[in-house]
Amino acid sequence: MTTNKRPIHLPDLRYDCLQCGKGCEIRWTIVVTPETAEGIRQGGPGQRLIREGYTPIESLEDGLQVIGRRQDGSCLFLQEDRLCAIHAEQGFGAKPRPCRQFPFHPINTPEGYVIGMSFLCSAVQRDSGRPLEEHRADIEVAVEELGLEHPPSELRELAIPLGPGLAVSWPLYRGVESRVLEFLGGQPLKQALWQAAASLGLAFLTHLNSETPFELESFQAVEPGPRPDQVIRGLAGALISVVEVPAGGLARRAVAEAWSEGRPFYSPRLSAQLEPGDGPLPDWFDAQARRYFEHVVFRKFLGHGSTLGRLFALSCLYEVLGFYTRAYADGEIQVEHYYQALDTVEAELMLHADGLDAVYDHFQFSLLEVIDP
Repeated sequence: MTTNKRPIHLPDLRYDCLQCGKGCEIRWTIVVTPETAEGIRQGGPGQRLIREGYTPIESLEDGLQVIGRRQDGSCLFLQEDRLCAIHAEQGFGAKPRPCRQFPFHPINTPEGYVIGMSFLCSAVQRDSGRPLEEHRADIEVAVEELGLEHPPSELRELAIPLGPGLAVSWPLYRGVESRVLEFLGGQPLKQALWQAAASLGLAFLTHLNSETPFELESFQAVEPGPRPDQVIRGLAGALISVVEVPAGGLARRAVAEAWSEGRPFYSPRLSAQLEPGDGPLPDWFDAQARRYFEHVVFRKFLGHGSTLGRLFALSCLYEVLGFYTRAYADGEIQVEHYYQALDTVEAELMLHADGLDAVYDHFQFSLLEVIDP
């Protein structure tokens, strides 16, 4: 395999696999190539599942093939010992690419490969293990595969949708991203997230009203006025309803409305009645959440759709993360409860979620209505 010569950008994180199997338990859509799918079907684990009445490889309406799941969402190939049956019997190379790469999440950018990390991984959450530089050989294999699927030539004219009707160049987007990280490094995180979103929104409106090109210099820290807690609460409730009722429908709407109105609701996820309160969080919570959100920015979340919408979404996700931290604790909050909440957010709403791009893009309109009613 040819060595990839493009730069690889690593975050300052640590990792060594703890074999916890968490990545195999979530409702994660693992797309497989036709060749990989056939190898899995014909392998020992796949044949056993077929004889037991399971479908190891499922076909979606759009023609994609994906790994089959149990009713609880876990992978059919997850064994009782928390290890992968495909890996155990057919070898590491027989596994689908997303499984081989987890928790690495390489992103192909005009500057090279940015190595995002999944915070579903217990080691990444805890910053446990060796520096990522010591995993470079595995990472180079991952980016080589990604580069074959998405060659760098596709990135030359990359434009990022900053806001409604405005796409910016990659260098300008990277400047915005750097400014956002400056915001997050300052005041308490809850206010920092709001100030960053409001300041970018006001810069966008300045561009819109003046009919002049958007300039990075216009994205400066401003005093945006009181945080729109009710709006953020409503949007956070919409995200919580996605977690609680993945199938949608009236049950999802009922959860969102109960949360927004401050009424208790039944949580299918926790099998408990939950109070949508906003009580105090431990002093360490902001540092933990800041570490996560800074990495979310690093792994280009803000560039995968409307930057305005996704930046405002971080304020809402802060509320969701705090809510589930309290909910899992049901009493004195420990860091393990935060990790459980982080599992929920990362799996159901962020890196491993499906179908939320349009939701986050729509958040841009809520932000603009707040700052320019």
